[in-house]
Amino acid sequence: MASLTTIGTGATKQYKLTWDINTTDGTRKRRSKTFPVGTPFSLIKSYKLKVEQEYLLGELQLVENTKTVSDMITIYLETYTKFISPSTLKGYKSIIYNHKDKKGVLDYWGDTYLHKITVDSAQKYVNFLVDCGLAPKTVRSYVNMMSILFQLADELSYIRRGYNPFSHLRLPPKQIKPIEVFTENEIRTLIHKAKETENEMVLLILILGALCGLRRGEMAGLKYENISLDDLYPEIHITENVIKVDRIIYEKSPKTSAGIRSIPLGKETVEILKKSRANYEKRKAENPDWIDSGHVLYQEDSGLAMLPKVIGRRYKKFLNDTDIPYRNLHILRHTFASLLAKNGASPKDLQSLLGHSDSYTSIQIYTHSYKDVQRKNTTLLDNKIFNLENSNIG
Repeated sequence: MASLTTIGTGATKQYKLTWDINTTDGTRKRRSKTFPVGTPFSLIKSYKLKVEQEYLLGELQLVENTKTVSDMITIYLETYTKFISPSTLKGYKSIIYNHKDKKGVLDYWGDTYLHKITVDSAQKYVNFLVDCGLAPKTVRSYVNMMSILFQLADELSYIRRGYNPFSHLRLPPKQIKPIEVFTENEIRTLIHKAKETENEMVLLILILGALCGLRRGEMAGLKYENISLDDLYPEIHITENVIKVDRIIYEKSPKTSAGIRSIPLGKETVEILKKSRANYEKRKAENPDWIDSGHVLYQEDSGLAMLPKVIGRRYKKFLNDTDIPYRNLHILRHTFASLLAKNGASPKDLQSLLGHSDSYTSIQIYTHSYKDVQRKNTTLLDNKIFNLENSNIG
């Protein structure tokens, strides 16, 4: 593994250390180091021990492969993306093939050999992306894409084991923007208007978003068979998510196991859903060409499921006809979470109801709502303590 030999004698005596190198192609390679005359033998032994330990750990590795970033992109897309969500894959491709300002992964790194990319050059790429005006979150997505390619190259032994110059970079700080939400009165007004105008589908969108916290794709995937309305404890079971990518519709499970969840329903929400279910059955009975999709949100004239884009369009048209400022559809979900937090729901409760993978995510997103709860709690404590002190005076 590593051996010492002597060169010369007496005052000119030197030591030469020779050791093996692991190679990516399995061939044997050797390296050597000759120590200057007079080097303390203890330092030589220490260096020999370090080399032997690195060899055993697989850290001494000679890269014989000449794979480029472009090669890894081809390998990754052709072989290792089968189980990735279509929407996630589309996002990856937008990073790889972004030709604007040549900031995309392929344009910037293309023919660069993997083992030639250093931490310094990786950091320069980050700085370049920032200078191009990309948001901190987007910059992190580009860095993540490069990390994925290096991790794959590591697994395939195309680079030195554990080598990933994108794993420890100085990235722009994350920006946590205040989340805009509807007020209770605004939600109440919107629901009243939807009922008044008999806009059943928009009423359901408002209920599912603001009172149940569903995402747009979860609304599109929700079927009546996934709702328990006649049980003692009525609830919605979230099991499907609908997305449309490049004109292809996908029905899939939520991206994490936390996304599969049950949401308890209030009395008024149950009544609205029962009425909408009865309307669905009535339309089905009256229309011989009815397509029995079973979806809660559907095209009233055909029964076809309503796609996420159509849901957004219906919602926007309705909002624009009101006096309430327009906020995008996802704000309904934020409103649901914000109102729950302000009314004392714990981060763990929010995590479960929203389908977040951990409660930290809920806390980070809805910090502003929890501040109201915290302020209320500290005010109550303040009043209690000072009232107690006043009662003991005299």
